[in-house]
Amino acid sequence: MSFLRHRGRAATVALAAVLGAVLLTCAPASALSGGTPVSDSTYAFTGRLEVGTPGIDGHGCSAVLIDSSWILTATSCFGGTGLQAGAPPKPTTFTLGRTATNAGYIAQVTYVAPKTDRDVTLGLLNAPVPGITPATVSTTAPAAGENLLTVGYGRTTDTWVPDQARIAPFTVNTTTDTTAALTSADGVDTCQGDAGGPALRQHAAALELVALHSASWQHGCLVSHETRQGSTEARVDNITDWIRQQTATISIRNANGLCLDLGSNAPGTKVVTVTCQAGFTSQQWRVLADGTIRNYNGLAMDIGSNTPGELVVTAVVAAGNPSQQWQVAADGTIRNHNGLCADIGANAGGTPVGTATCAAGNTSQQWTAGELHAITGKIRNHNGLCADLTSNAPGTTMITATCQPASWASQQWTAPIDGTIRNANGLCLDLGSNAPGTPIGTATCQAGGWTSQQWRLLSDGTIRNYNGLVMDIRTNAAGTPVIIATTQPGNLSQQWTLTEQN
Repeated sequence: MSFLRHRGRAATVALAAVLGAVLLTCAPASALSGGTPVSDSTYAFTGRLEVGTPGIDGHGCSAVLIDSSWILTATSCFGGTGLQAGAPPKPTTFTLGRTATNAGYIAQVTYVAPKTDRDVTLGLLNAPVPGITPATVSTTAPAAGENLLTVGYGRTTDTWVPDQARIAPFTVNTTTDTTAALTSADGVDTCQGDAGGPALRQHAAALELVALHSASWQHGCLVSHETRQGSTEARVDNITDWIRQQTATISIRNANGLCLDLGSNAPGTKVVTVTCQAGFTSQQWRVLADGTIRNYNGLAMDIGSNTPGELVVTAVVAAGNPSQQWQVAADGTIRNHNGLCADIGANAGGTPVGTATCAAGNTSQQWTAGELHAITGKIRNHNGLCADLTSNAPGTTMITATCQPASWASQQWTAPIDGTIRNANGLCLDLGSNAPGTPIGTATCQAGGWTSQQWRLLSDGTIRNYNGLVMDIRTNAAGTPVIIATTQPGNLSQQWTLTEQN
């Protein structure tokens, strides 16, 4: 059984001699070769992938748009085993939104992330695709006897590189955890060029992506004399959590509560800090395994020189460029390859982000990367007691108390996306001083990154104020005031959770 990538027309003679080992070019198989040309936009999320330089070292595959910025395709399109997360090994172009090859949208694949247990790879595009609805990835396994629709740009019975995608029905024979074996009613297989194309389930009025074309005997395909029949698909229905993890965008928030943002999608735009806004694409970032931090628009954070004070801007991704290499470090800093830290010179909205010598505990260099969403519930200490208030008056000190039912308003707290922690009474946690031992009280919420009201719920279980000190208690007795204290790793009195209300 052969993988399904496909060389261009110039390689026809040589390819015929090594049909079983040729490179992937995605298009439906002979079933597709015996299938029906796609004549409308129903399958516009299916595109053609060109890996390498056409006519020199290039070959073609198929791929599926599953997000405005991400595609799924076959790992074998990039050479198979050994593919690492990062820039594709050869320049790769994705074309979609067309029923023929003389129209549509063209994007560059700038990052790949392979799934190591099957012939599936995610590809990140250089910019979001406008106007095309991505395919929906199914969460239901293919079943024996089920009919699936296959789409692709692969070879047909009489055409080496078709100009139009084709569709054909296949039937599921057997499945494993990672694959599904298919056959077609007319006895043909998927062909070279179909690799990475979709196998779809018609569910009511909607289509669901179940699997990707991976390999076949190529029975019925042009130039093939194989008598054996059968096509193998790589399942994607049971890897939706992995897909979600790889494709998620996050917000990057400074300790002052402001988020990284852009004023423009043009390369060279300064990265600034502004009030956090859920759903703003200019505040959506990806921290990738290749060391880049990329905005939703596809551009990467970059610096023009290694001099402290250099402003951080966006730039077209350049594989291996050290000025685009960043690490989100465990100490809360974001460090460039040159060892300098992302920093801000003021807490005002619109402040540009620059680089500076890293300074331990410097709050202007403290960043949190994660999804923006509000959490409402109880703040519970490791000792099992909950944060509470004895009064709704501003200036009331937070204490610990026996946890009460969800309806107990004084124990209801919300951490919204602006970095504050608010009680159900509408007041925010605040400090009257930055000295260790200062009680944490309530105050009228202030807009614009009021630093004493800025808190971060960290992965180490602490809740940290902008000043670098964390919530703590001196005793486990109910009624104990909650104070701020110097961080002590492993200190149970500094361990807190904000648990969703139930």
